[in-house]
Amino acid sequence: MGTMERQTATIYHELLVLQAQAGDRQSFETLVSLWQKPFYSYALKFCGSDSAAWDIQQETWLAVVRKFATLSHPANFKSWAFAILIRKCTDHLRQNYSEASLRRKYAEHLNQFNAPSGPVGSPQEELSKLDPDQRTLLLLRFNQEMSISEIARIMQIPEGTVKSRLHRTIAELKIKIAGETQ
Repeated sequence: MGTMERQTATIYHELLVLQAQAGDRQSFETLVSLWQKPFYSYALKFCGSDSAAWDIQQETWLAVVRKFATLSHPANFKSWAFAILIRKCTDHLRQNYSEASLRRKYAEHLNQFNAPSGPVGSPQEELSKLDPDQRTLLLLRFNQEMSISEIARIMQIPEGTVKSRLHRTIAELKIKIAGETQ
């Protein structure tokens, strides 16, 4: 998508947010239709379960409806809504999975959707060992293709911190994966 197309999409999303905040149901339904697939995709990749992803997406939309009036800058809708989604994903994982179960499910999910399955010590297995913040960074950056500034707003940390954490996480993964293949 080119710069002009991105700017047009951004303005359109801001207009939808303003109209929805003013009570226009059709605008809100349009927002839902635009963001339903990215929300579901993120929740599925984070949790690895179709039913959990569906539930998390629904919980996210309920929270968005309840908190919609608190969104003061329509341009921040994407990062604001994704922050809610991430909290819902993390809450779900804390409530429903032990650490071992979480790692296994995430590894299975990565094998299914991202790359061919590999031996023990594969990139998918190493990714499954990351803590939720590291997974969030990688999924937002590479799965959702968000910018550093968008990730910083979502995670409520400085852009420099996002960059350094991404760099460190990727470097750690490279070392672990290289170490496993030698």
